[in-house]
Amino acid sequence: LKILTSGIPTLSIDYKGHKQIIIESPTDGYYYQVIYNKLFQSKDISSKLYFIASGGYGRGSCEQVRKICNDFREAGTESVFGIIDWDARNSEDRFVKVHGEANRYSLENYLLDPIYLICLFMINDSENVRRDLALDKSYNEYSIGEQPTDVLQSYIKWFFDKIYCSSPFRSYKSKDIERLSVKFHNGVQYSLPSWYVKFSGHDLSEKLKTTFT
Repeated sequence: LKILTSGIPTLSIDYKGHKQIIIESPTDGYYYQVIYNKLFQSKDISSKLYFIASGGYGRGSCEQVRKICNDFREAGTESVFGIIDWDARNSEDRFVKVHGEANRYSLENYLLDPIYLICLFMINDSENVRRDLALDKSYNEYSIGEQPTDVLQSYIKWFFDKIYCSSPFRSYKSKDIERLSVKFHNGVQYSLPSWYVKFSGHDLSEKLKTTFT
């Protein structure tokens, strides 16, 4: 074996840059993996991250994430961290980070961002979005993030004007004045009603399904 492998450079693997990230569910894992892939491709992050669900679909929890992370740490594995939703109550510690702490209730509140939903409406050619926003069919919906803040803000106004006319959201119109500024990795920034970003993500999803049917 020594003779056969002579001349072959020794393979050295550095595991210091490898991190295991405990998350709540497989769905969360897909979400974080997509973000990580984009950041890794643009060299905005150098570590190799591996996302591991604390439970199956609907069975994971922030408590499980904390326990698994702590168990690994107590066993001497220092490369394990955790990510959990804020859920209007969680706070981060040294090894478990809270996604959107004090800014968005849960992961769903990011996915249900009005700009993302408007992009989805354009893809599906629904809700008369192109007509109402004066966007012709040649407009590339994936370039929406390149629009100036004032334009994005006008799109957001269209979205909320629409949902405030539906029964699930009519009572929230009076809360629209209280706003929260949100900023993205690429520098894009705009404001959203605080109630929307801090509303239970699951319940928000159900109300939106009722509105856009």
